[in-house]
Amino acid sequence: MGSLCESRNNKLRDVNESSGGLNFSDGYSFAKGEHYFYKTNDSNFRDPENISNNPKIDLYFNLVDVINPSQMHSFSITIINNAKLNIETYLGDLEQRNGPEIKYANHFEVEYFFQREQILIIEHNINGVSTGIKKTLTLSNIITNPSESIIFFEGIGKLIITYKKRTENDLNLISLFQFTFNLSNHIFDNQMSMQGSFFIIYINDNYGNRALYKSQEFYNKKIISHIIDIPNDILMVNNNPNTSLYIVLFCPNLNNKKQVGFAQFNLNLMDNNKRYDQLTNINLESNKYGILGNIQINYDQKEKLTFIDYLAKGMRINLDIAIDYTLSNNLDNEVPLHNTDPRYPNDYEKAIESCGSIVAFYDYDQLFPVYGFGGKPLYSNEVSHCFNINFQQDPNIKGINNIILAYRQSLSKITLDGPTCFSYVIEKVIQEINYDMQHNRDENHYYILLILTDGCINDSQQTRDKIVEASSLPLSIIIVGIGKADFTLMDLLDGDKEPVKNSRGEPWKRDIVQFVEFEKFKRTNAINYGTDLTEEVLKEIPKQVEEYYQKIGRFYESNL
Repeated sequence: MGSLCESRNNKLRDVNESSGGLNFSDGYSFAKGEHYFYKTNDSNFRDPENISNNPKIDLYFNLVDVINPSQMHSFSITIINNAKLNIETYLGDLEQRNGPEIKYANHFEVEYFFQREQILIIEHNINGVSTGIKKTLTLSNIITNPSESIIFFEGIGKLIITYKKRTENDLNLISLFQFTFNLSNHIFDNQMSMQGSFFIIYINDNYGNRALYKSQEFYNKKIISHIIDIPNDILMVNNNPNTSLYIVLFCPNLNNKKQVGFAQFNLNLMDNNKRYDQLTNINLESNKYGILGNIQINYDQKEKLTFIDYLAKGMRINLDIAIDYTLSNNLDNEVPLHNTDPRYPNDYEKAIESCGSIVAFYDYDQLFPVYGFGGKPLYSNEVSHCFNINFQQDPNIKGINNIILAYRQSLSKITLDGPTCFSYVIEKVIQEINYDMQHNRDENHYYILLILTDGCINDSQQTRDKIVEASSLPLSIIIVGIGKADFTLMDLLDGDKEPVKNSRGEPWKRDIVQFVEFEKFKRTNAINYGTDLTEEVLKEIPKQVEEYYQKIGRFYESNL
């Protein structure tokens, strides 16, 4: 048995206890009782060829309160998957049926894109002939409606639209574990040896140790864990249910803060036992002491909630916008970036319209706080790094068109100056979120901060500090580079190559920043660059929302 233990143990790298939590070879740490998903949804764990980035839903239709039940009613369904390109796709006709209430048997599958305005066109037919009556409805309206969407067809009845999200595969599941340690070895007879004991769960692959969970502390032999819920796509490498999962027990008083024993299992083992209604028992082993006892595992699975589910369950999206008023916008460009010719919208206005108009579909109150930075507001001799562009006490502006109008009016009231600093605006939004979380605990809000800037920032480290602080909050930050400046520093904030770290060397909890350069889209697609920009800017938001709720443990239905 010792050779088996030694063989398994060699697969695990040394894990040592230090201040602040466990340190792994990749430099990350986490506190006791915390889930820690290394690169959640990363290709290390998922096969991107088999996973669609955009969820699919099925649309169902019922006609109720039918005015003339003797007629054969049907509807032709068309979808515009991108309103800016205005390309229609005919989905099909509902079957012809009559009666006071009609439940149509056929339904239609559509792919959902958060980053697009998708419009359903619904045309009424009687006896197979169009009546010429059409109605439209955005897909976002259907998804954000918690129950059902109703369209009134005057003189015909009410068409009720519902949807059901499609579950593609087992990766959309959450595994729930509860571990009971039955420790039988004599080394545990002294209760003092168990003081401050804990266990961790992690996997090991070619990329090193991947920490998943670190338990609370225990103080005697009776170790019964909390229910631990982990997404299946995190538990499997390349979708393989035989991926080895390791449990490592630490008893600091017993073995000088080094691991005491370990066990190994996988999802395949759990599923096989579940089919036969059996509890899974695995041995807890030690190189030094042999068999330490066994671990009994209670196991279940739930369907993982996705971005669509969070919207349907009442998640509210808030959009904040920050605009760069530094002097370089006009001095360093042949055509001033803040030009005020009303005939030709400038790139700031185009970016606000392109990105803001899509997010606005999901903003529950259509009130958008809009801030400026890097300029001197009217009657001020000092540069402000966070001011309200409407010069009111309340920074909220109603509607995207009014934001553009307020921006144009602000240009005559602000002296462009500098330097360029992001940290103040991010701090402002952090304060907004913290206040909201303290005073509106029953509400479920997620924030998007859209920063529009013309160049490099002068408070890079302070900005990274604020990004790391914000990474534990319900926030995504989108940075759009306007103009032709060198945006190298923005790529560092984006964190695609390596995680953003604060001045203490602590990495962000999750990736919350997306940077895009507006000018690149204009060069590659002179006609539809606004559409391409919107796609690129917003495509990461659903994943970032899911990662936030995973991080705080809201995985499945009973968590909400």
